[in-house]
Amino acid sequence: MGAATELMGAATELMGAATELTGAATELMGVATELMEAATELMGAATELMGAYKYQHLVIKFRKITVINQKL
Repeated sequence: MGAATELMGAATELMGAATELTGAATELMGVATELMEAATELMGAATELMGAYKYQHLVIKFRKITVINQKL
C-alpha cells in the first residue's frame, strides 16, 4: 500500500511537471509568433526600401535623359 501511495505521488509530480512544460511551450510558441510577426514587418520594410531605391534610380535616369534631350 505504501509503494502504491509513493507511485501515485510520483505520478502526480510528473503530471505537474508536464503541465509546467506545456505552459512553457505555450509561452515559447507565443514568443515565436511575435518574432515571426516582427520578421514579417522587417521584410515589408525592406521591400519598401527596395522599391524606393528603384524609384529613385528611375528618377535619376529620367533626369539624365531629360538633360541629354535638352542638349540635343
